[in-house]
Amino acid sequence: MAEIRPHEAEDAERAAPLFRALVPEQIQTGPRIRHWIDTMPARAGFAAWSAVDHGEVVGWSNARMRWDLDAEGVAGGWVGVLPGHRGRGIGSELARLAEDHARSLGARTLKSFLREEDERSRTFARQRGFREGRSDQFWELDPRSADLRDPQPPPGVDVVRLREVIGRQRELFELYDAAHSDMPGDHPHTLTFEDWLPEALGDPSLDRELSAVVLVEGTPASFAWVNTDREAGVGENEMTGTHPDFRRRGLARIAKETSIRWAAEAGIHTLLTANDEANADMLALNEHLGYRPTHVVLTLTKEPL
Repeated sequence: MAEIRPHEAEDAERAAPLFRALVPEQIQTGPRIRHWIDTMPARAGFAAWSAVDHGEVVGWSNARMRWDLDAEGVAGGWVGVLPGHRGRGIGSELARLAEDHARSLGARTLKSFLREEDERSRTFARQRGFREGRSDQFWELDPRSADLRDPQPPPGVDVVRLREVIGRQRELFELYDAAHSDMPGDHPHTLTFEDWLPEALGDPSLDRELSAVVLVEGTPASFAWVNTDREAGVGENEMTGTHPDFRRRGLARIAKETSIRWAAEAGIHTLLTANDEANADMLALNEHLGYRPTHVVLTLTKEPL
C-alpha cells in the first residue's frame, strides 16, 4: 500500500513522471513543479500530499485558495493517481485530504479539472459531488509544418524577443494583466504585480528567446509567450494576448506566428496550447495555423463544499 504523506520539496522531481502521464498538455519538469509551489502567495494556504510506493510518487493532490480570481471563498485543487495504482483507495484518501484542507481555509467552492474522455475519473468526481462546467480545447502543432502567413509588421510595429524587453517588467505586467483580465471563465481574473513577477516572469520554463512581444511605437501591445522543455523538444503556448487598446489589428497573429517560427528554428517539434471553447477568435486562429485538436478538459465545481 502506498504511503500518503504531506508533499516534500524533493517530491517535485519524483512527481514529474506522474504529471507528465496525467497532465501531458503542459510542460512538466521538476523545476517547474517546484517553482509553481514555491511562488504560491501565503494567502493561498497551499498544501499538497504525495502517495509514495517504493520511492515512486504514484498519486498526488493539492488544495489552495484561488488567489488569482476576483471571488471570495473559491479554492482550487486536483487529485491524480497513476492508472496502475487506482482502485486501492489512494484517490479517495487524497481527495479527502484536499477537500478537508480547502474547507479549513474557509472555501465554499472547490474547482478542479479532468479530461473529457476519462470516464473513470468523471465517475469518481460525480460521486464526490462535482458538476462539470466549462471546457477547454487542447491542441498540438509541429511548428516546422505550421501554416504561417509570415506577415510583415505594419509601419511603427516591431516584434522582439522577450529577453530584449525583460527589463520593462511593469509594462509587461500591464500588458499581461490587461489581456488576462477578460479571459473567459466563471470568475474574473485578478493579478498584482508582486504576485505576477515571480509566478509568471520567473517561471523557469518561460523561454525568453522564443517568446515574442509586439511593440507599437515602442509600447508593448501584444505578446505570445512560450514555455519550453528544450531537452524534450516540447513547447507550450503560455499565453497569447493583446492589450484592448490595440486589438483588431492582427497583432496577436503576428506575435504567435513569430513565436512559432522561432520555436521551429530552435528545434522544438511539438507545441501545445489550449483555449476556452467560448474563445472563438483564438480557436479560429489555431485552426488557421494548423494546430490539431487533441482532447477537451472539463472544469469541475463542487459547491457548497
